[in-house]
Amino acid sequence: QTMLGAAHAVAWALLLATGALAGWMPDEDAIPPANRTWLERIADELDRSLTVYRRPKNVEEAENLVFRLLDDPERSVLVLGRTVLVDRRLFVRPNKKGLLHLEFLRSLLERGASGNVAYLWEWSADGFKSQDQLIREGCPAPKRMGSGKTEVKPKSWIYQKQKGRPELPYLAIAKRYGYDQCGILIPNCYFDSRDWDETVAGIVNSNATKIPLEAKDKRVFWRGAIRNEMAVPKGRCVLEGGNFARAEAVALSVSNSKLFDVKCLECDIRDDVKEPCSEFTFDAKTRKALKNEKKIKGKYIPKEDFGRYRYQLNLPGSVSGSYSRNLNHLWLVGSVVAMWNAPFVEHYYPALKEGETHVAFDRETAAAALAAVTPELRDKLVQNARKVADELLCPDCLANYWRLVVAKLREYFRLGLVLDDPARLQSALEKFDLDGRQLVALHSSLRGTSAHFITEKRQLLHLAAVALNETVPSSDAAPLPNGAWNPLPKRAFQGLTRRRHAAGPAARDVPSLLPEHHERPPAYVPRHTRSFRRGRTVTPRPGHFSTKQSSKRAGTQVVASAKHRAEGVDDDGQYWHHAAGVSLDELDNARSARAALSRVNGV
Repeated sequence: QTMLGAAHAVAWALLLATGALAGWMPDEDAIPPANRTWLERIADELDRSLTVYRRPKNVEEAENLVFRLLDDPERSVLVLGRTVLVDRRLFVRPNKKGLLHLEFLRSLLERGASGNVAYLWEWSADGFKSQDQLIREGCPAPKRMGSGKTEVKPKSWIYQKQKGRPELPYLAIAKRYGYDQCGILIPNCYFDSRDWDETVAGIVNSNATKIPLEAKDKRVFWRGAIRNEMAVPKGRCVLEGGNFARAEAVALSVSNSKLFDVKCLECDIRDDVKEPCSEFTFDAKTRKALKNEKKIKGKYIPKEDFGRYRYQLNLPGSVSGSYSRNLNHLWLVGSVVAMWNAPFVEHYYPALKEGETHVAFDRETAAAALAAVTPELRDKLVQNARKVADELLCPDCLANYWRLVVAKLREYFRLGLVLDDPARLQSALEKFDLDGRQLVALHSSLRGTSAHFITEKRQLLHLAAVALNETVPSSDAAPLPNGAWNPLPKRAFQGLTRRRHAAGPAARDVPSLLPEHHERPPAYVPRHTRSFRRGRTVTPRPGHFSTKQSSKRAGTQVVASAKHRAEGVDDDGQYWHHAAGVSLDELDNARSARAALSRVNGV
């Protein structure tokens, strides 16, 4: 059996060498493994992605970099200790990707700080805002950019040459064009950070996953959507890559139904005759197959039942053709993972290799690739697929990779010289312009996470000072005591989410309400929820008025005692004019968020 396996390994190599198999594009672009372990390969690629960027020469340049990293309201993230500072616009998005990224951060920070860091988070599946932006910022054009180059304006090519190397690093959940595209890869935001353990257990323990490999349906399986990007306003051919690949894969089920059960749930396929795209043109056989809607459209199957099939196909995403979240759980279902040949990459792809962790093919090579998989190789691929899930994608694996990214960002860009130094950090934040910003501070601990608006510069400075103090190792990870939020009069933290009294003044008049004996504004006391999630109870801090969170879409319902509302004092006797905080449910709802922000600003 060993000799037979070796023979098939040689046959596989010959198929790749002769071109009978296309070869997986990320394998061709990756750093040669050279007997490196999976984790070492991932770290090597991470290092390579950092060196694309210009490194600050000294602390002054590092401070300037920090200031520039915080200047994008839709992408800037500042992590200080266990506090995350973002603009509301980052996570109030229709696709909720920003909210999911913050949920991922929350799940990490509630267990411990990972190091102070500032970065730009690119939420697009492509790994860039646009092809034009990619070049304009000084990034080299990826070799697999193809027709994407037509999206770049002539002036941007000039800017690219002038800059030489890009200066502003950003974290990306995927790279559409491959490893040589700018960006530092982090886990995609669809790993269910809070419920990933439950998701894993549900799939692994499902009856379908436990079916022996030889007893599984021998076909290649996929279910998903095909959505014609040319049918939407301003639709462009450059966005059709994913749908084109999906349509070609679906057509295989018509031509060879014994090998493929690859079908669409939503089948809005572009008519390439009426809506031509030179780069994405179907051949006559595929075009004919796609007209047979009964054979290409399939029924929904829950992911717990995916394990009934011997092969699981991962196809490019329907929007533009980058990564697909579907792959997150395919490594768990006890089947061989099959990758459609495409250049996009995610953070763990350097550890993957065709013929070791998965098979790869396209429309032309699919039948040959499946024929080359022997029973011995099939068993090996299933074992290694589970190894990918256990060693690279488990909750602790993702957390460890994040901490590796943070450590390398801090070292390469000298961020620690600024973010760990109170004076330097204050200098950078003093330049920060709050006008037009809707900053939210998310403070995490073992007790949960609270969210508050930042409306004044002194709040920002005080938050930074306290967060730096919080990074000092201590015996417990409990939230700071109430008094720690008001150490110095000049840096006192004024209440964030202000509540107007029924007949009270506007927020701008609040300081005049302070009693004469108060020489400083009231301290901000964070409230720590047991959960970000809707319908969970908010845990009141000892000695403070109670709060209650409902599961209504409107968000958080704050209930304060009539005495405290009337007198405007808390149980410590300090002046009180802020509400109990704003839930992410409220911030996630655009209408509620606008109302909350109006309340904060006293409008």
